[in-house]
Amino acid sequence: MKPILVAISILLFVSGYSQSQDSTKAEILVYRFNPKAAFTAYPLGMITSTFRVAADISLPGKKSLKFIPMITTTDYSDVYGADDVFEFGLETHLKFYTASKMKGFYLGPFVSYRSISYSYTDYDYSNRNAPIEIVYNNSATSFRVGYLVGYQLKFSNIATIDASVGGAFNYVTGDYDYIPELGNYVKGVMPHFNLGVGIYLPN
Repeated sequence: MKPILVAISILLFVSGYSQSQDSTKAEILVYRFNPKAAFTAYPLGMITSTFRVAADISLPGKKSLKFIPMITTTDYSDVYGADDVFEFGLETHLKFYTASKMKGFYLGPFVSYRSISYSYTDYDYSNRNAPIEIVYNNSATSFRVGYLVGYQLKFSNIATIDASVGGAFNYVTGDYDYIPELGNYVKGVMPHFNLGVGIYLPN
């Protein structure tokens, strides 16, 4: 996890975070429009049995720092085509809003880290009368750095939608050839997108 911690530290430095008493009243809220909160989930992740929630921390000025932890656990994944899948990760966005803080258009850099373990079964047909079953236990990691442009929308102080698109350079190690899964474990420059739906909770 050292690469993701270093990257987060760099993002905080770039944001020009002030140490004054007034400006350090950053509220750990999810999608803060007023002194209220909302919890946001990413329903598209359910396709891969992935659970993701987001927490946005308001920073001084028209900025915020967003954390998206994730976890995947399933006995079999149709998308991965693998058994005993367990994956965890963390994605972090530094968001600069163009108009109002925590609302409307924003842009900024992001980093993400993922680690996965899985198994799959293959067969050796050298002996046609008795093929040999072979079980492979593999793992891989992905570290991604990129840039996003997005829009955060609020509906009647009840719900929020946060959508973003962008691109990133993906650095991957381990046994990743068997599990492309929408580019999360593919080396090189890859597209990146997020779509979150939130429930707005007043105080």
